[in-house]
Amino acid sequence: MTMLQCWHRVPGGTAHAALRQAAAVLADPSIDLIGIGPNGWRTRGPAAPAEWTPPMPLRYLPGPYQLIYDSWDRLRLPPVSWAAGSVDVVHATTVTVPPRPRRGSLVVTIHDIFPLTRPEHLSRRGVRLLSHGIMRARDTADAVLVSSEFTRQQCRGIGFSDDQLCVVPLGVEAVTVADHEVADVRRRHGLHRDYVMWAGTVEPRKNLQMLLEAFSSVSADVDLVLAGPSGWQVDLERLMDPL
Repeated sequence: MTMLQCWHRVPGGTAHAALRQAAAVLADPSIDLIGIGPNGWRTRGPAAPAEWTPPMPLRYLPGPYQLIYDSWDRLRLPPVSWAAGSVDVVHATTVTVPPRPRRGSLVVTIHDIFPLTRPEHLSRRGVRLLSHGIMRARDTADAVLVSSEFTRQQCRGIGFSDDQLCVVPLGVEAVTVADHEVADVRRRHGLHRDYVMWAGTVEPRKNLQMLLEAFSSVSADVDLVLAGPSGWQVDLERLMDPL
C-alpha cells in the first residue's frame, strides 16, 4: 500500500482512510502487508508524525514524497518493487499512482475526481499530478475502489469501465465517550449552546465561504463549530469577521 500521504504537512482524509484500511487488512493473517513511504534525503526512511505512522512494516522509495510523485508522473519511476521487491498487488491509496507492476495487479482508490471537475481549487502542479493520476488509473488499474456511488458514476463518465469500478464505502468507527468527557470538551471550547459542527481541512474546495454566509442568515439559537487543520489558501479569519 502506498502511504506517502502520511508524510504530508496536512495528511488529511485520504491518509486517515488509508491508515484505518491498513489496520483492518492487518487483522487478516493470510495477507502480508507492506507500506510504501518516502525516504527523504536520508539513508533510512524518516518517521511520519506519530499520529500518522502507518501500522504495517514500511519500505522506502528514494527521495521525498514530492519528488516521488513527480517522478511517477513524468518518468513512471520508481516502481514499488525497488522498495518492496516482488508483490502480488500494488494498492495506490490516492491518485498519485505508481507504475503498474510487471507481475501482479494494480488497485487504485479514488475518493473523488475534483482535480478534473474543479481544477480552480488546486495549484497547477496539483491539477497536473492528480488529473494525470486519475487518467492513469483508468488506463492501467485492474481494480478501482471508489467511496461512493456518485464517484462511480463520475468515473464512468470519463471512461472507466464497469469491470474496473467497485464501490467501497468509507467505514465508521463508533467511539463511546463518557458524559464527563463531553462536558470537558464543551467547557474547554466554550460550547455552551447547541451547535452544528463542520469537520475537515480548511482549503478552497471545501467552500467555507458559502457555509459561513449561509450560517449568517440563520436565526436559530445555535453556534457553528469548525474543526480541523488549517490547510491552505483560505483566510479563515477574514471569512469569519462578519460573524
